[in-house]
Amino acid sequence: MKMLAVSLLVGAMIALTASTEAPPEAEPTVPEEEPGTELSVQEEDEPGTNSTAEENAADKVPRDAEKGEHHAVKRSTYCPCGWSLCGLRCFRYISGRANWVTAQRVCQRLGGSLASLHSVYEERWVQRLTGNQVAWIGGSDAQREGYWFWIDGTRFNYANWCRGEPNNLHRQHCLRMNWGARNCWDDGHCHVRHGFVCARRR
Repeated sequence: MKMLAVSLLVGAMIALTASTEAPPEAEPTVPEEEPGTELSVQEEDEPGTNSTAEENAADKVPRDAEKGEHHAVKRSTYCPCGWSLCGLRCFRYISGRANWVTAQRVCQRLGGSLASLHSVYEERWVQRLTGNQVAWIGGSDAQREGYWFWIDGTRFNYANWCRGEPNNLHRQHCLRMNWGARNCWDDGHCHVRHGFVCARRR
């Protein structure tokens, strides 16, 4: 039943994203990891064009040269390479920008989904992982306005909405964290591109 609900949500999100006025986004490629670099979401270039080295470098996360680990969060041996352990789940911040639906697809390819957050502790931990950058997480109310749920099927039992949010301004249905000066949550337009946080069981 959960898989059916998740499949319906992803289908609804694809339809919502496709119906926006934003230009169509190419399916990102998920490159093989290189030692000492963080996975980046790279969009396929138009034929005959090349990405600049500067754009590619911007998607890399600095690592401690000696240890080969992310500078902010120590990688756990209980999670796959590139993932960090918090509680019983592994989290990964992808700095490459993608819309909400594409971000979810990338997370699924990596064996998880966009992250759900269930406590202040988890949120603070993920904020450190993201460096307090605005990022998509797995909340949505696309199926029923005002009814927020997590894409991974877990209970929506914690929230840190910014004041006056969620407001559904012009059909905002996807949840982004680290919004504004308070680093709180905002309902955003699903077609907007941000970095994102994936989560999976260890």
